Amino acid sequence: METPWFHYPEYAWRLKTATVVGAGIAGHQVARHLAQRGWRVTLIERHAHYPAEASGNAAAILSPKITAAPSLGEHFYTHCFEYAVQQLTDIPVLTPYWHPCGVLTLCYRERDQVRWRKLKERDFPADVLRCVNPAQASKIAQIPVHDPALYFPGAGWLEPDFICEGLGFHHLIHYKLSTEAIHLKYRNAHWEVWNQQQQIVALSEALIICSGHRLNFPAVQDLPAMPVAGQTTLATSGTWGDQLRTVIDHEGYITPKRIRTDQGSCHLMGASYEPGNSHARYDPTTDQQNIQKQQCLPELAAELTPLHLQGHAAIRMTTPDRFPYVGAVPKRQAYLQSYADLHHGRHWKYYPPAAYYPNLFIAAAFGSHGFTTAALCANMLACLINNEPFPLDKKLVQALHPARFWIRKLKQEGSC
Repeated sequence: METPWFHYPEYAWRLKTATVVGAGIAGHQVARHLAQRGWRVTLIERHAHYPAEASGNAAAILSPKITAAPSLGEHFYTHCFEYAVQQLTDIPVLTPYWHPCGVLTLCYRERDQVRWRKLKERDFPADVLRCVNPAQASKIAQIPVHDPALYFPGAGWLEPDFICEGLGFHHLIHYKLSTEAIHLKYRNAHWEVWNQQQQIVALSEALIICSGHRLNFPAVQDLPAMPVAGQTTLATSGTWGDQLRTVIDHEGYITPKRIRTDQGSCHLMGASYEPGNSHARYDPTTDQQNIQKQQCLPELAAELTPLHLQGHAAIRMTTPDRFPYVGAVPKRQAYLQSYADLHHGRHWKYYPPAAYYPNLFIAAAFGSHGFTTAALCANMLACLINNEPFPLDKKLVQALHPARFWIRKLKQEGSC
C-alpha cells in the first residue's frame, strides 16, 4: 500500500468542468488531456496571446535526458520524451510543426567526455542514442564539429506557437485571454477565479494551476521553487548555417536555420541562465553572450549575427530536485500536524491519509524542459482527476508529488 502522505483520494464529479490557469505548454497539455476525457475546460491567460512567457520561445528542443548511470531522472525523461513524440505523431494538426532532425550534445569538457565513455559502455539501441566521434558528428550535422558527441536521432525541435494552438483546438476548450487570476475561492463545491477588478471570471468544479513562475496563490506559495531568468536569441548566418542539419546542444544550443521570421529563416540560440532572478528583461548584451557560447563551433560562430530586439526573455520556475509539481495540492498545515513525528521512524500505518484542498491541482515548475515533460505529466494528472490508473510507476508519482519536500524535511527534522 502507498504511504498515506503520498496517497491520493478518489474524486466524484457531477459536471466535469475545469479551469486551467496559465496557457503555456503545461496549461495546454492539461486542457487537452481533460477535454479528451469529456471535460469542459476554461483556459485562462493573463496575456493577450499564448504562449507568452517561458513557453513563448520561437522554438523548443524535444530530447531525452540520459544520465551516466541509470537513474530515476533518466527513467522519467525517457518516458516523457517517448510519450511527447507519440502525441506529436498521433495528432495530425501538430505533426507539421515537429521537426525530428536529431540532437547532437557536444562533449567538449573532461566531465562530459567521462560521461560519453560511460554511456558508450551502456550500449543503447542506435535509434535511441549513439556515442559519436568528431568525424561522425560532423557528418551528421553537416558542419565541422570538433568534439565527441551524444547523438539522439529521434529528438529535434518544435514550434511552440503552433503546438499550443493545435492542442487548444478542441470544441471543449474555451479561452479567456487578457484575464489575470488574482484570487481563488472555493465555495459551494466550485472554484471561483477572481480578477483584479474583483469579478468572477471562471467557475468550475476543478481548478488546475499551470501558471509557470507565478506560484503566488496562497495554496501553493509554500512549495519550494526557484525562478530562473533566461533569454534566447534569433540569429542569421551564412554558408555553414545554411548547411546545419541538426540541433546542437552544449553550454547553450543552436537550431538549424529553419525558424521563420519576417526577416527570413534564422537560428534560435540559448538560453542564458540566471538562477534566482525573477525579473526577465530583454538585454541585447545577452544576445552576444549567447553567440559567444557557440565558440565550440568556430566556423559557424564566425557567421552568426543576432537579430536586434528579436530575443525572448522569460522566467522559468524550477524545483530543488528538477522534477515538476504534478498532483493534487496538499494542505501544508495538515501535513505539519499529521506527520510531525515522522523523524521518529513510526510505521506508516499509524498516520492518517493526506489532506488536500478540495478539487485543486497543480502542474507547474517544469523548468526548461516543459515541452518534453508536460504531455505525460498532463496525462498523469488527468488520470488522477478521473480515477484512472497512472501511466507512471509509484516512484515517479511520488517524485512528482507536491508535498515531497515537506515529507523529506519532516523525516529529517520533524518540521518543514
